[in-house]
Amino acid sequence: MAWWAVLILALLTLGALWLGLVPGGFEGENPYRRIFRRILDGRSASQRIDRVAILTSFMVVGASLCISLGLGIMVGSLQVVRNRVCRFLGAFYVEAVRGIPVYVMLLFVYFGVRNLVGDYVTLTPFFCAVAALGVAYGAYMSEVVRAGIMSIPSEEIEAASLEGTPVQVFGYIILPQALRTILPALANESIALLKDSALVGLITVVEITRAAEIHAGSTFQYLETYAVLAMIYLVLSLILSRFQRTLERLYGGARAFKEA
Repeated sequence: MAWWAVLILALLTLGALWLGLVPGGFEGENPYRRIFRRILDGRSASQRIDRVAILTSFMVVGASLCISLGLGIMVGSLQVVRNRVCRFLGAFYVEAVRGIPVYVMLLFVYFGVRNLVGDYVTLTPFFCAVAALGVAYGAYMSEVVRAGIMSIPSEEIEAASLEGTPVQVFGYIILPQALRTILPALANESIALLKDSALVGLITVVEITRAAEIHAGSTFQYLETYAVLAMIYLVLSLILSRFQRTLERLYGGARAFKEA
């Protein structure tokens, strides 16, 4: 109920802004339609970019999410194995990366790593942004995955290990149950990643936040521009939240049918 209330309020606000029902601009003009186009597109006469800003935002979030999930599953699994070296390596990665702010990680990869390997390979700002966010959120995802694995009864894992190889046990027994348990936490991290993707404009990646900043700086319509941007992020976050709840219902229903 609360989700629907917030979504309706956000959509009504966006509609009011688009129709010019909210005061803004100069001398009674409606600046919001131009703001919408400039934020979602990002291109202008002085700003040449490879793709529209909203597509860049989706690509950064999607690619970073895939990397962080892969790292999270791998490192989270390392932290629960019996081998002490593997557990140490997993814990070392988590403690080292989790203590670095995402902002600093972006600067380190773009200005540090990029310049270090510049003589051998060219790293684009987009690649640096995805790598920094993926590595940073991989540490958070790994702790979520580790908690999910540890929530599975050890007797169930031991019984399954008698019938299959470690890879089969992990793929068919451990991982599916862990994912069902940690879906809400993974969704929260995904929403946090979406919001932190706004930082990649600092390393010249033109996504919706950077496009909004450019437009606001050229028109001095800061209040109007950032109001539109805030509503866009709110709607995107609500969509992710609903997708997570849908997955929970589908996963729970499929599991209940299987057990029956």
